[in-house]
Amino acid sequence: MLTFLRKIRKSLIESGSTRKDLIYAIGEIALVVIGILIALQINNWNESRKNHERIKENVKGLMIDLSNDSIHLSTNLLRIEREYQIFESFKIRLTKPESTLDTLIQIARHEFSPVVNIARLENNSTYDILVMSGEVNLFDRQIIERINDYYSYYENIKVSDYEN
Repeated sequence: MLTFLRKIRKSLIESGSTRKDLIYAIGEIALVVIGILIALQINNWNESRKNHERIKENVKGLMIDLSNDSIHLSTNLLRIEREYQIFESFKIRLTKPESTLDTLIQIARHEFSPVVNIARLENNSTYDILVMSGEVNLFDRQIIERINDYYSYYENIKVSDYEN
């Protein structure tokens, strides 16, 4: 293609026609513009592909975090259910008519543990990275709102636990 254009240019230069020179110049400008437009389109396509890949990676990270939260909640739920059963047995024993102060002392000294661990969700590293880097804006608006709602819900629980 370049040799063809060189031949045309050489013949136009030799002929000395300004009209033909002008047509040739317009043709070269058109080719340059078309080349730039094609390059921009390829660049846009490449950026779109990269954004799609980043979204896929971030979704995987969010799924891992949510999976870890789910496992954490499941194990804490089992522990809380066991503690609840223990507290219920204390309640039953202490509300019996034959219950005495010695029963209360026995439970308080040897059986009762006042420590209750509330489940904390700390698996929000992917979300924090998304927010700090601005990559959260790669997602659709509805998805962003749902993700924000999920993490702000647990943040509100943390704040209310600290206040109480």
